[in-house]
Amino acid sequence: MSLRHRFRIDARRWGLILAAAVGVAIFSQYSQDLPQFDVVEVAMNDQNFTDLVLQTRGELPIDTNIRVLTYDRTLFDSSDRVDRTMLATRLAALLDLKPRVVAVDFLLEDERPESPDGDAMLAGLIEANPNLIFGIFYEDSLKRFRLPPSGFKLTGAQLGCINLQPDDDKTIRTYTVLWGEPDSVKFESFDVKIARAVDSNAAALATSFSQKTFVIDYAGGIGEEAEDDNAGGKQIFPTLPLESVFAAAMSGDSSALESFRLQLSGKAVLVGYADIRNSQITSVVDRFFTPLKNGKNALPDMHGVGIHANVVNTILQGRVVEVVADYVNILVGIGMAILFLLLRTRIGSLRRPTLRTISQYSLFFLFLFLAVLLPVVAFRYTTYKFSIYTPFTAVLLAIPTFELLQKILELTRDINRRRRAKKIRLAWLREQVFDILQAGPVEQQYMQALHFLRLQFHLACAALFHEAVERGTISFPSLTIASPTPKRMFAGVRSQQEQLRLAGTHAQHGAAIIEMMAHHPHIVQELRLSRSFYIALNEVRRQTAARVTAEESAATHPTGEETSAADYIDLALTALTGEGGSRKNFDALYSEIERFVAQAETTLVEEARDYKSLLEHGPIFYPYTISCRCRLHKTDELFIYFNEQEDTNERDDFFDLVYGGRTIRCQPEHHPGLTEVRNYRQRLQSDE
Repeated sequence: MSLRHRFRIDARRWGLILAAAVGVAIFSQYSQDLPQFDVVEVAMNDQNFTDLVLQTRGELPIDTNIRVLTYDRTLFDSSDRVDRTMLATRLAALLDLKPRVVAVDFLLEDERPESPDGDAMLAGLIEANPNLIFGIFYEDSLKRFRLPPSGFKLTGAQLGCINLQPDDDKTIRTYTVLWGEPDSVKFESFDVKIARAVDSNAAALATSFSQKTFVIDYAGGIGEEAEDDNAGGKQIFPTLPLESVFAAAMSGDSSALESFRLQLSGKAVLVGYADIRNSQITSVVDRFFTPLKNGKNALPDMHGVGIHANVVNTILQGRVVEVVADYVNILVGIGMAILFLLLRTRIGSLRRPTLRTISQYSLFFLFLFLAVLLPVVAFRYTTYKFSIYTPFTAVLLAIPTFELLQKILELTRDINRRRRAKKIRLAWLREQVFDILQAGPVEQQYMQALHFLRLQFHLACAALFHEAVERGTISFPSLTIASPTPKRMFAGVRSQQEQLRLAGTHAQHGAAIIEMMAHHPHIVQELRLSRSFYIALNEVRRQTAARVTAEESAATHPTGEETSAADYIDLALTALTGEGGSRKNFDALYSEIERFVAQAETTLVEEARDYKSLLEHGPIFYPYTISCRCRLHKTDELFIYFNEQEDTNERDDFFDLVYGGRTIRCQPEHHPGLTEVRNYRQRLQSDE
């Protein structure tokens, strides 16, 4: 069997699977707000996913061009603000060492009239050193930048946005390369400006994407934690106190200055606040949570300047990880859900229940694993970060959502079928079609549909046989009488078209039904299946009846017999149609029945006769239709001659009958006899 054939699936199932996948993927975007998914969201959210990858992927190299210089509260004045005179003198000492760029993580958002010397010193330093960069801040709520006063003479090339973007849990995981509104002034990030001074190609790569927000690939801290000799120490960026550089310059210590020059000349130097004393966190000012945080530590783990150093390193390493758009994650979720449901459908056709169950559960857990693994692999080895939560919940919710949508589609289909059934003009056809739709579960609807076809066929046979016996207008071979099948009856009707024009109304009605059925191959096929079911069912009842005495039969036989027969039918349906096959078979059969009913209605009504169901005239077809007592319900019911059993016994067995009512449950209590049928058949045999 070809791969294409093995995975071929009908259009209805394609539509259901696609609808279920779309529902699952969209639902997964909102399910984080539902209380019952809190546990899943906490364990599988994309923030935890980022942290897990960054903590387990091993150390990322730190670019050798990055240096971090820190200042602490000793640089603050009496107003608890950075003393600008002190800052200017220390930056001047640093700039004398010829770094490639000096980026100060500090906002010059106002002038200080009370200390004009500091502002003047900074303005002169900025004007003399175009490689000196200061930070600005973008206020999202007001959609504006907090820019330094013009007196500081900072150009656009010397300004970079220092915003950090915390997630819902206050952890910094991403950075943005360009800030500002589409129709207003824009500024690049502080980190892009620094990276461009070191490697213009790396900066160009970081800004070449249509998306502007990327994942920070953290490489380490800036020495906030003591090194653990047993663990080999934690990776940190080369970090020096700004004050030590200034002290060496003021003391004239040439060896110290030369050491600092070797470390800082030609480097990208980030200057920022970091209260680091004895490698311990003593203040949470300008500190933030990062994915490198200790889960047991409730304190923020990294200063802002350390985060900026990691962003610059991410850009210089060419490690651009783009957070894909929501619609891409939805499409990935749809794809995984579709593939999962398709494979699950194929596995559902396995005959062995144990193997089918094990395979379905294995497939489910495999896809849950893949939903987690594939985004991790993509994040680690590609430039894209996919959602881990969306495909996980898509697979998790695929089955219940698929089944829910199936129920909705089935309800919609049932409503449409009932609406069409109400338009049937012939009351007897309309009532019997509604009997099918009201049967309950699809297995019962399927059996009721088979019963409807069997009822129409055998009533038509009874009308034609009755015509042949009572009036002799038409005749049928002995084998056809003994075992009426669609093929034999159609041949008998087609060969007697002239005679049927002289026959009675009921015979013409029956002939029309037979001819119409013969033009529906699927109905003929289902009639053969129905006949096989009924013969097998009767054989079960026959063998059950043979094991009990007549006295025991009256008290215990009906319940046990019906249970055995029902179990047999369920088993036979499962074996023939497979799991879920009843729904597929019923839908195909009912569509054919609707076409048959439309044709029957047109044919019978166009003959300008007020046709009633042959069922209402059943007793006049004796002995082909027989009224006797139901052994289950203890009511008088109508039964129709089905055929002689295969052993052609001459006993009047109730197994030769099929219930002629509008349900499928009644069974005759006794058999009034088929002597006339056998006598007629014997006369035919003697004539032959």
